[in-house]
Amino acid sequence: MSGLLERVGLIRKSPATMVREAELGLKAVLEAPDAGKRKEAQQRLTGTLETMCSVLYGKDDDAKEADPKQVRALAELLFDPENSESGPLAYQLLLHLADLDFEGKKFLTRMVEFGLSHCKDLTVPLFKSHQELLSRFVAGYVDDDAAIAQCCDTMLRACIRDEKLCEEILRAPMLIQPFFKYLELPSFEVQSHAWTTFKLLLTEHKELAAAYLRRNYEAFVASFNRLLQSKNYVTKCEAFKLLGELLVVRANFQVMVRYVNDPDNLKLSMLALKGAPAALQLDVFHVLKLFIANPEKSAGVQHILTLNKAGLINFVSKLMADSEDERLLHDKREVLTQLHNLPNQPPAPAPTTSTAAAGPAAGPAGAAPSS
Repeated sequence: MSGLLERVGLIRKSPATMVREAELGLKAVLEAPDAGKRKEAQQRLTGTLETMCSVLYGKDDDAKEADPKQVRALAELLFDPENSESGPLAYQLLLHLADLDFEGKKFLTRMVEFGLSHCKDLTVPLFKSHQELLSRFVAGYVDDDAAIAQCCDTMLRACIRDEKLCEEILRAPMLIQPFFKYLELPSFEVQSHAWTTFKLLLTEHKELAAAYLRRNYEAFVASFNRLLQSKNYVTKCEAFKLLGELLVVRANFQVMVRYVNDPDNLKLSMLALKGAPAALQLDVFHVLKLFIANPEKSAGVQHILTLNKAGLINFVSKLMADSEDERLLHDKREVLTQLHNLPNQPPAPAPTTSTAAAGPAAGPAGAAPSS
């Protein structure tokens, strides 16, 4: 009788019953003898996952309909890392994400999002103790199954929004380095998702991100500067835009000072202006202005700016000339003041043993921006 009442919706199955059904459902999918049986098993499993979502989120996503005791009992069975020797149900399902059908993947993703928002005491230990799940999310961007790519991206962002898991990711180079490849992929959809998640990783928890950038400055800048030189226009625009945002974050002050005192970094920004469309010019300007406004410029940076003084004044003066953006107009005035205050000629370099006989050595040359 209770089974009939459950089927017609007059009573709801217990969390333990639903989890047991899901475990058996997953087993049936994995052991299905043929494609037809596999599809049937997937559909049954998806039905169970949908029911679980309704318990967590409430009927028709109405949180008022959710029973707190049922929610907690189900969450413990789904996410508690000590719940089973083989891992809780969510862990088992995530390991077999590719074996779920399209709707099943979506329901599992929603359950993970719920857990990371409302049951962090369960989900954070789960992901910290099973970093292979984080690795799976990162690898998902290039999965042949677009549904897997989308679900992995969504779940990774949910992990990043949690401070403890974000720190876990920022301390694992193998989880970050693949993004430098994803950010240049020809697929606009994949690249767009990767950029959104990469930005979140470096901006959601500013102190954590700043510590990561200080700790990995050389490796990060080497990889990021390659993006600034990308032949992919979208990649180059997004890279300059993100760089401009990161360098003005107060927590990144040490990183900013180090970056804008490196002549090679200045050259990259100036070279990017050559033949650049207006949108890219604006993104580059927001980086370039930091080199120019720096009150304690390194000798190399001062030398390049002085050599290119006239060209830079011409560029800044013409940049977005019709714009009425007050912030941009203010920044342009400040930058032009700094440029006019530069000497007209760079100071001659001090002679060294190797250059005394050959005459003055040429200073580092920066590419003059397009007018």
